[in-house]
Amino acid sequence: MNRGGWRWDRMGGRAVTLIVIVLVLIAAAIYGPKALTRLLDKDDEPTMHVQIETVQLGRFVARIGERGDLEALEEVEIKSDVSGVVRELYVEDGDEVKQGDPLFRIDDEYIAQRLKAAEAEYDVAKGNVEQTRIGASQEMQRIESGIESARKAFALADASLTSVTALAERQVFELESSVQRLKTDTLETRTADVERAALALSKARLQVASARVALTLAESEVKRSEQLLAKKYVSQSQYETELARVESANATHQAAVADETLAELDQKSAQRALTQLTVEIIENGESLSKLKASVEAQRAEALIQLEQRRSELQDLLASVEDQKRRGEISVAGAEKNMERSLTELTRLQQELGWTLKRAPRD
Repeated sequence: MNRGGWRWDRMGGRAVTLIVIVLVLIAAAIYGPKALTRLLDKDDEPTMHVQIETVQLGRFVARIGERGDLEALEEVEIKSDVSGVVRELYVEDGDEVKQGDPLFRIDDEYIAQRLKAAEAEYDVAKGNVEQTRIGASQEMQRIESGIESARKAFALADASLTSVTALAERQVFELESSVQRLKTDTLETRTADVERAALALSKARLQVASARVALTLAESEVKRSEQLLAKKYVSQSQYETELARVESANATHQAAVADETLAELDQKSAQRALTQLTVEIIENGESLSKLKASVEAQRAEALIQLEQRRSELQDLLASVEDQKRRGEISVAGAEKNMERSLTELTRLQQELGWTLKRAPRD
């Protein structure tokens, strides 16, 4: 029992001693560095403070030292989106950066020059689009103005054809009426005048002949009375009566001759009027034929002008859609060129922005 009890006491003492040693080591691990620091800094701090702790039950921490390389839990690869020479570096190894902070800058002189050229090209392409639109609009306005002018010209040609036709028909109608009147009323009148003049001449000639016979008889009676007067068979008064009859018959004869002369003049005048009327009728007929030919020529010319104006108007109307389509194609081509220029400009602007590399995250 004693021996066994000694052993227990001895084992119990050893256990207590081991616990104390562990606690001392823990205290040394905890407070040793501070004490060492104080010893090293004793020149600065001449007074050394000793901290006394009560040994008590606590958590045992085991620290194990190993050799190796530290690796980050997460890596971020930083690459430039454009090739070039790094001109500026804004961070150093180990610097802490936030998302969006600048890291480095690539030389952007070449890209800036290309961007400037692209901007100029885009401005030119944009101006070409506007110019093309204006040109297409002006061309459409020109065609529409030409159509309006062509319509007016067509209407004028149509009115001219109507006017020429109406005027020609009126002139032809008037001349035909005049010719018809000359052939009917005037010609009949002139013919009747000629016939009346011929009849009057015939009567005058009969009267001349009758008066000549009467004069011859009266002269014979005067000669016979003169012979009878010489023989005293008739008186002087009877002889003078026969002389008076001769004078009367002579006057009648002279009057009949004068009437015959007037009748001849009237007949010649009526014949001349008839002849002149016949010539006038012929000339008017020729004029009517010429007028009809001229009218037909004028009408044909007016009709040709009308057809030309109609054809011009139809061509302009047909060209509207073609010109509109050509204008749309030209504008679309200019817009495509502008879009290409804008795409290049946007790309270069993006590349210029890429020359400054920023932190993608903290």
